[in-house]
Amino acid sequence: MKVRRSILFIVFAVALLQDIFSVNLIDVYKKGVIKLVEDPEFGKGVDWIELFYDLGKDLAIAPDGRIFVTNANQHNVFIFSKEGRYIKTFGQYGLGPLDFFAPSDPSILDKKYLVINDYQLNQKITLVDLDNIDSHHAKVLKTKKYVWNFIALRDNKIAYLTWKFEPISKWDQKRTHELYIIDAVTRKETKIASFEYRYNCRSDRIQYSISSRVNYFWSVFIERTKEGDLLVGVSDRPNIDIYSPEGKKIRSFNLDYKPIKVTDELKEDFIKFVKSRAGWNTPLGKRSTEDFFNALPGAQLFGDHFPYYRHILVDYSGNILVFPNTLCREKCEILFRVYSPEGKYICTTKVNTGKFKFELDLRFKQILFTEDGIYGLFDLKGAEDIMLRLVRVKLEDAMK
Repeated sequence: MKVRRSILFIVFAVALLQDIFSVNLIDVYKKGVIKLVEDPEFGKGVDWIELFYDLGKDLAIAPDGRIFVTNANQHNVFIFSKEGRYIKTFGQYGLGPLDFFAPSDPSILDKKYLVINDYQLNQKITLVDLDNIDSHHAKVLKTKKYVWNFIALRDNKIAYLTWKFEPISKWDQKRTHELYIIDAVTRKETKIASFEYRYNCRSDRIQYSISSRVNYFWSVFIERTKEGDLLVGVSDRPNIDIYSPEGKKIRSFNLDYKPIKVTDELKEDFIKFVKSRAGWNTPLGKRSTEDFFNALPGAQLFGDHFPYYRHILVDYSGNILVFPNTLCREKCEILFRVYSPEGKYICTTKVNTGKFKFELDLRFKQILFTEDGIYGLFDLKGAEDIMLRLVRVKLEDAMK
């Protein structure tokens, strides 16, 4: 009996000490500023320039702490230890069980599989056994639709987004985002929801290359809740919806803030901005910029308001981080609103990026908020060449 009591006391003491010395993310958020201060011991000795010499990378973290970084340009996946030590690389260009073509969106399914998206039109999702990373233990799912974005849930379920186009007139089209859930065992696919909008295809490419930088575009965001349910947000709407892995809507909550209104002054300011950058960073050059303005009278470039947000993340405690839109165009500060898992607004927090360059991009998963710290793929500010590295920020350091 005394031995049992001693064991119970030790377990209780360890749990109490862990609670005392652990940092609650809510406490970090309520400080008002998160500082990206690099843990100097993490990844010590790794030649990041040699590994990450090009872009196109997302990250995921396994339950045992291993970090997986996909590389779309090299068609492979890097594995790092919990402390950032390089372990190995797997995968190559191809269509086999452990082959990839522009892999992205790594995610963890049921603590058993690393799930990886392939090039959209390949309609291919790869499941890699976390305990046996080789081609004999890899599984390929072929989807009915092409996969624009996806997230692993629980109970063998994976949610993915696709879209389709329908002509309305000579220049106008309707774009529809469709949300599906696929069972990794039965391979059954279920359509959950669809979201549509109209756009002018004559100006679409030039519009995207310029106005996406000032956040005039809305999009559909999907994330996994802490319980493994599906979080869905449409950025021109104030509601966030939660679905079960079977596709049943569980609940919704309202973000409870007003979006930025689009005024005539804002429209004029935007057009002046585009004209000042004629031909700037556009795939079609100056001629397309002229086509863009010729198409303006019939193009639906602006709604009544900006999208509510430009990104959504879920931290390890299940808190929902919503990054609201701003009018900023360049060198913008990063802000996010924190909501509880139930949807109650908690606070707003700013990210002090320090020596790192971090820009939100809905195409990439570049930052994760975990109980061991904040992990991210960041560039160094002011670097003449690509200086991407994998970084861990200790929560206690983020509060200083």
